[in-house]
Amino acid sequence: MEAICRVNLAWSHPLLRLSRLTHATVIRAHATNQPALLADPDLTDRADRGHQTLAYPAGHPDLLLARAVAHQIITSEEAELIAFTRLEGVPLSSYCRRRGLLYCTALKRRQRAETALYQALQQGELSSDL
Repeated sequence: MEAICRVNLAWSHPLLRLSRLTHATVIRAHATNQPALLADPDLTDRADRGHQTLAYPAGHPDLLLARAVAHQIITSEEAELIAFTRLEGVPLSSYCRRRGLLYCTALKRRQRAETALYQALQQGELSSDL
């Protein structure tokens, strides 16, 4: 229901976007480990020890992208493209305008990167870290 409220019918491909928003909402709702607060190691010597940072569960998409970059499965540019357009909901057309890229080029790059991630997960290359 949250996804239905967020979909704008003026967007291109509203049904596809509804599907993606619903998928992300379900993943967040059924995450086994919720983010936990950890003490920031840089603040241990300071008088103000009330600051804390979030530690995301092992399956968090940002951490998965970082691991994929570390394992050289995708590049950092591809991880940024996926993060902005898939996780943060920035339309691919807006991302392309900001970066000076052709839409088709960015779309193909994202598709290749997502395929590489999918294959790495299927082959277990990243699962040992998760």
